[in-house]
Amino acid sequence: MFVASPTLHEARLGVIVSKRVGCAVARNRVKRLCRECFRQWPALRSARVDILVIAKAGAPRLNLAETRREFHRLLRLVQQMPSSVP
Repeated sequence: MFVASPTLHEARLGVIVSKRVGCAVARNRVKRLCRECFRQWPALRSARVDILVIAKAGAPRLNLAETRREFHRLLRLVQQMPSSVP
């Protein structure tokens, strides 16, 4: 699940992975995948939006390609957001 909010500075990423997702190894893997996808999308980094990723129970089963697809979906949503900051 993604939550995005416009901001005045460059994009930031926050990742929330609860213990319900899995053991520490699984939680850290989810965080690493999210950070790597965020790092590989320059359009997301320059979008002036804060992104919060809230991992759900099935997140540890995702591989890098599936995580990239989710971030690509997020990028499309961010591009449709109004650019004004409240």
